Amino acid sequence: MPDGGGARPLYEVVKDHVRGRIAAGEWRPGTRIPSENELGPMLGVSRITVNRAFAELAREGRLRKVPGVGTFVAPLWAEGKPRFGLTSIVSVADEI
Repeated sequence: MPDGGGARPLYEVVKDHVRGRIAAGEWRPGTRIPSENELGPMLGVSRITVNRAFAELAREGRLRKVPGVGTFVAPLWAEGKPRFGLTSIVSVADEI
């Protein structure tokens, strides 16, 4: 696996690899991607490194982790529309 310029953390290189596979259309929306245990040896990094990359990509809305099932390409990421938490803001007073 390329070192990504030397000083970059390996988890960032793994994130770039995942983003690249998605951008190239190799991993489509809803596709289950290789597990942490599978991808680590493929890229020559530890499972913990892949775990951090997956966790950050999930927080960005690019991956969806389903415990006990796997990690999937998030549908919104594939459409070029990353998710960012709230979709609307409502008044708390109105909700009460």
